[in-house]
Amino acid sequence: MLDRRVLPGLAVLLPLLAVVLARHLLATTAWVTTFETAISTALFAAAIATTIAICARIRWLSIGVPVALVLANTAFMISHTAGVHLGPLPGPNAKFSIVLCAAMLLGVVGLIARRQWGRWLTLAFGAAAIGCGGLNAINFWTASGTVNLEWRDWYYDACRMECFYFVTALGGALIVINMIAARDSFVANPTWNRREPIVRWLRASMIATFVAVPMLLVYAWMQPLVPATKTSAIVLASVLTVGAVLGVRGKLVGALLLVLAGIGLAVETAATVHLAQEMRIAIYYAFFWMPAAIIAVVTGCLLVRPTLRLLR
Repeated sequence: MLDRRVLPGLAVLLPLLAVVLARHLLATTAWVTTFETAISTALFAAAIATTIAICARIRWLSIGVPVALVLANTAFMISHTAGVHLGPLPGPNAKFSIVLCAAMLLGVVGLIARRQWGRWLTLAFGAAAIGCGGLNAINFWTASGTVNLEWRDWYYDACRMECFYFVTALGGALIVINMIAARDSFVANPTWNRREPIVRWLRASMIATFVAVPMLLVYAWMQPLVPATKTSAIVLASVLTVGAVLGVRGKLVGALLLVLAGIGLAVETAATVHLAQEMRIAIYYAFFWMPAAIIAVVTGCLLVRPTLRLLR
């Protein structure tokens, strides 16, 4: 985990980074709507609050900022699902929105109750936001950085997309550093407080699983590049979820399910990348799936000896 001694520097850096990214987009403001103004202002306020929380070690504020960001994203997704069009992107799949909103609200409940599983779940949302926002922002960096009045509507759309992805990635970064700063404020099953390598890898497996599951559902319900791997993606998401729930409660069977499903996820990723015609999109999904798969394999190797001892 990131050393907390560097967090104040990162907390100061993020508002400055937001200013740099805004400068990249604001060669003209003709594309800016109320939505872009609102989300950018809210993000900058969250960045300043994060700087104060981390530098002054105000733990309740380090928890409050992620709660506010997750609730704002939940409200955004609910409004989209209800047919209120906000921002440059089309509304997500309704089934996926319901599942993700339920998970985000569960994470908020966990944060308010100061439960470690709530922190892990929220860390995963932050990490996923960094990945989704950052990877998609790369696609619009050049187009949004050069004024193109000949193709004005296209250029304005590119700027709006880039702004949305910047806000997503930076919001995710704010969630992650706040959760790292406040980690001592959360209560966990005593098993998870131990410092053995196997426990650390299991904790990492939990967080990586929480990142992988939503992207498996996005793939299966919204963008199945390889139809043959659609059903297996749903099955893996289900098994990983059950494994994570049992694992949070300190059950060995949960850890074993995470390992087995993680190995299956490695196979799923390899098959999707190999068979997909859109290689670039397949690699995008692999970016979110492979950490969970790799961590599961390492965790499985570490679990062999204690599992065999229990079975004797």
